[in-house]
Amino acid sequence: MKLIMCAAVIAVCAALGRQFSARMIQRLLFFREYQSALTYLSDKVVGLNIELCKALKACDNDCVQPFFDACAAALRETPQLSLKSIWRECLSDFRSRLSFLTKEDMRFLNDGGAAAEALCANPSERQAALYLKRLGAHLDFLETEKNKKCRIYNMAGLLGGLMIALLVI
Repeated sequence: MKLIMCAAVIAVCAALGRQFSARMIQRLLFFREYQSALTYLSDKVVGLNIELCKALKACDNDCVQPFFDACAAALRETPQLSLKSIWRECLSDFRSRLSFLTKEDMRFLNDGGAAAEALCANPSERQAALYLKRLGAHLDFLETEKNKKCRIYNMAGLLGGLMIALLVI
């Protein structure tokens, strides 16, 4: 009986470690999708001179598309508001869907509104590259953090389960 309980404890703890590890992977994948969506957006605004509402609606990224659609709708409804405030408001509406992101990640996403507004004010390649360069650095940081923390979470879950199993025995 104790052996079955020990095996169950080890399995549950290992699953918890994998769950935390999956959250880190989800964070990284979201920012990769966000980077591709912002690159697409900047290409449309800078390269093709498409207005921001149409460029936001044209993005067909599954992860970021609902957020961009909400921003485009809010921009159409209240064009007198700044994009930065619309971006922040839409981001707060989507906070529950983005529960896997940290506060630092949310601040970084908030800065995306100011970057998109600056891009609309000055649609140039240099302006588009500023935020995308910061986003690339953030992605590099997330990649190293994922590699480090995924191993830690997986090992901590397994070792925690083994420790509890030893205590039970």
